Amino acid sequence: GDGARLLAWQRIRSGDIGTLEPPSLSEDGRLVAFVAGKSERRERSCCRNVYVLDRITGAITQESVNADGTSPSGDSAAPRLSADGRVIAFETLARSLLPDQGSRPGRRVIVRDRLTGGMRTPGALGVAPNGETSQSALSGSGLAVAFTSDATNLAKGRDTDGGETDVYLWRLDADTIERVSVNAEGVQPSTGASHSPSINSEGDLVAFVSAAQLVPEDMNNVPDVYVRDVRRGRTWLVSRGAAGTRADAGSFSPALSADGRYVAFVSMATNLGATDRNSDSDIYIHDVATGATTLVSATARRETANSGSRRPALSADGRLVVYQSVASNLGSATECPPTSPDTNLLPDIYVFDRSTRCVTRISGSPAADWWSPSVAAAIDGAGTIVLFSSTQPVDAEVTTDFNLFARLILGRGAGHVRRSPPP
Repeated sequence: GDGARLLAWQRIRSGDIGTLEPPSLSEDGRLVAFVAGKSERRERSCCRNVYVLDRITGAITQESVNADGTSPSGDSAAPRLSADGRVIAFETLARSLLPDQGSRPGRRVIVRDRLTGGMRTPGALGVAPNGETSQSALSGSGLAVAFTSDATNLAKGRDTDGGETDVYLWRLDADTIERVSVNAEGVQPSTGASHSPSINSEGDLVAFVSAAQLVPEDMNNVPDVYVRDVRRGRTWLVSRGAAGTRADAGSFSPALSADGRYVAFVSMATNLGATDRNSDSDIYIHDVATGATTLVSATARRETANSGSRRPALSADGRLVVYQSVASNLGSATECPPTSPDTNLLPDIYVFDRSTRCVTRISGSPAADWWSPSVAAAIDGAGTIVLFSSTQPVDAEVTTDFNLFARLILGRGAGHVRRSPPP
């Protein structure tokens, strides 16, 4: 049928919903990077590991693996694939993955060449960071990684905000690192943490969240979403209304389209769109070229969502926005295409089409709700397949683990979605 189908077993306990990360897809949607917990097939593994699934062949490979082929002794998470699927970035607590990088505890960003098996971690001039590195965002080209760190020895110059987190850009080909969370003059503010980077395909635009004042007009004293153009040395505020209105509450979770034109983000603000009449978190999309900011988490008739929405993701051209929402009024029985009423009062996955302004529920089946939460969605570059995690029971499965599901959309999906063995 047209409903969502099981793609892979993740075996992540339902109690871990707050730490569940979205999967990552290659540009054509064939390769899927995801996190899975300990399974019956890998009794030696104590921890969550990163895997890549080939949707066509059904083959699964473990990417968070030691040089000798054994599983590491710490959790790995947040995988990001390059457009061609050759390069993968993720974060890990496992020191055994790169034992020559010192014994300092905490998370580290790892970049792995899936063809050669080589692994690298960011560090200036070969010196290990004196803090954590996390939240990696890999460019489609696979040549640049944006990440978050509280280290003070990663970039040139003094780290003026001390131990607060900053966003950095690591160019893998030149092995250079520069601080991205700076103002238009390239100056780092003395206060205000920055985090949650997202990067375009070329690796020269980075969206991120910052509590610092990076532009003069940002005077609201709440976290905002910014974009830094590394090539041109520009920084601008994204979380604002079309007329330059300052957000009256915080914004977070940016997602940058591959072409760099659109930024989707979450905001608690009530003054970014004329139709936002709730006090919950909403999804917006900002057009960098025109400056327009549009409310995404609304009905096809532009009625406000009756509950909160989170975690946006974009197709490569920014036309489709996928997100999760607890709202029950986003779908329609008569429009865009019609869907059954949402009565489960749980997170579901929706897709908003900027061209048609249609909102479609992706999780579950067209005929009925799933009585299980669906969260942490991702979409491929072409906008043909959406992946998400859910505790929806499958066949005779009696556990309440999160597993990975796939849904082909708009009738454009290519290839057969196969059920794959658990990793």
